[in-house]
Amino acid sequence: MDQNEPYLHFASNQHVFTSVAIGDSSPPRQMYELYNGGAVPVYYEVDQAMLSQLQMDNYNHPVLSCLSPQGDVFPGTKATLEWIFSPLEAKMYHMDVPIQIQERDSVIIKFVGCGIDASSTSSSNPIECSDNKALEHRVQRGPFPGQRAFLSDNSVFFGDIPVRTKSSRILFLTSLSHVDTVYYLWEIPTQRNQQVVQIHPERGCLGPGECAIVVLTFMADYPTVYQLDLICQ
Repeated sequence: MDQNEPYLHFASNQHVFTSVAIGDSSPPRQMYELYNGGAVPVYYEVDQAMLSQLQMDNYNHPVLSCLSPQGDVFPGTKATLEWIFSPLEAKMYHMDVPIQIQERDSVIIKFVGCGIDASSTSSSNPIECSDNKALEHRVQRGPFPGQRAFLSDNSVFFGDIPVRTKSSRILFLTSLSHVDTVYYLWEIPTQRNQQVVQIHPERGCLGPGECAIVVLTFMADYPTVYQLDLICQ
C-alpha cells in the first residue's frame, strides 16, 4: 500500500452494543473506534441517510444515532465514534451502517444491539439476548371476543424510581379492525389523591389496522409502592 494512500483500520466489521432496556429515557453512549495506520490524515463520514431510514421505519424513533458522524483521523491515532442505541422493542436489532472513507469505497459495519424488557430482567431468570433464544414479553397472546384494539404490553414495571423523578415507557396500541375506525380514551387512575401517571395521547382514533405510539410517564411525590390499573376504553 502506498504510504500516502488514506487507510483506516476497523476493529471489526461487526460490533455488538451493550444491551439497553426498552423505554430507557437516557440510554448510554457506546463507542466504536477507527485507527489510522497510514501516514496521512483520513476523513470519514457515517451514512446519515441509513440512520434516518432506520428512524422512519421505527415510528420516527431514533433507534441508532451517531454523535460523531464525521471527522479527521490523524496518522497513528484513533477516532472514537460515539453511538446511542435506543431500542423500541425487546428484540435483536441488526443494523448495517456504511462509513465512507476519503477517496475509498464505503465500509459497511454491522451493528448488533439487543433491547431488553426491564420487567423481565427484574425476575430471578433474566432474559438472554441471542438470535437463537426468544425474548419474553408480558403481552396478551391473542384478542378477546369483541376486542377492538391490542396493546403491546399489558403489564409495565418501572422499578425503583427516586421521588419526583419522571420515568417513561413506550407502548403500541394497534387496531384489530380491518374496516372500522377505532376511537379510544384512557382512564387515568389516582393514588393518595395524586395523579402519578400520564399518558400521551389520552384519546385518539386508529384507522383499520393502524398502530399508534403511546407514551406512559410515571412520577410520584411520595415514597411508596404503586400498583395501578389503567383502562383504555
